[in-house]
Amino acid sequence: MRNRLGKCIVLCIAALATSAGVAAATGVHLGNSAGKSASLRLCLNVKKGTLRQLPAKSKSCRKGERYITLSSQSTKSAAGLQGPQGPAGANGAAGANGANGSDGSNGAAGANGAAGASSA
Repeated sequence: MRNRLGKCIVLCIAALATSAGVAAATGVHLGNSAGKSASLRLCLNVKKGTLRQLPAKSKSCRKGERYITLSSQSTKSAAGLQGPQGPAGANGAAGANGANGSDGSNGAAGANGAAGASSA
């Protein structure tokens, strides 16, 4: 009986650890996350045109960089109206002539002709 109880406890602990690991890997967090920002903080180097993520402990960008915030929560709007039809394209060039076909089979024999005039 004691051996079964120990196995059950170990199994429960393993299941709990697995679910916590999956939640951490997928980014699911339990509890209140009101203090955390759902935006991405970036610094844009104006001269080079490069972006870098602002570290969590930093409050501002370096000299020559501009601070940019991207919101990760966006809403999808409805599809827009269809645009007008474009103009017709130009006609294509004429294609090359095809190869000659094979000879046909012989036709059926014709009917006998009328008798000719006799020469006497």
